[in-house]
Amino acid sequence: LGGSLSPDDAFLLHRGLATLPLRVARHCASALTVATALLEHAAVERVDHPGLTGHRDHGLAVKLFDEGRYGGVVTVTPRGGRQAGIDLCDRLQVIRVATSLGGTHSKVSHVASTTHRQLDDDALAAAGIGAAAVRISVGLEDPEDLIADIVQALDSL
Repeated sequence: LGGSLSPDDAFLLHRGLATLPLRVARHCASALTVATALLEHAAVERVDHPGLTGHRDHGLAVKLFDEGRYGGVVTVTPRGGRQAGIDLCDRLQVIRVATSLGGTHSKVSHVASTTHRQLDDDALAAAGIGAAAVRISVGLEDPEDLIADIVQALDSL
């Protein structure tokens, strides 16, 4: 609430900055691995991540970001509408539902129920967002564990 950090906050910030480049590199690499793995799943309508060559803004991402550092958030839209997105979130076991994304642990959020809850399905579609879309903020867990968790949830839809 002021211009000065408390000693504890300053210590934590200083300590965290030492490993920030390593954490960001892992965050981004794992997100691209997860996004790529989900592209061909039968229950998935769409996967959005700027590191995917088929993403509409991939060319721009290549220009703007360092090699391979396209961010750590993957948006997955399962087939089946709004309820499919909610069910996907609920059936995850490693990745936890949260309204605040980011951090060292993977989190998921159903877009239409949280950040865009004020929009109906028509308004979501006009914005290019599926009613089933979920955002996965990929953390530092092993990406194969995350993929397995998402696949088991998708398989049960």
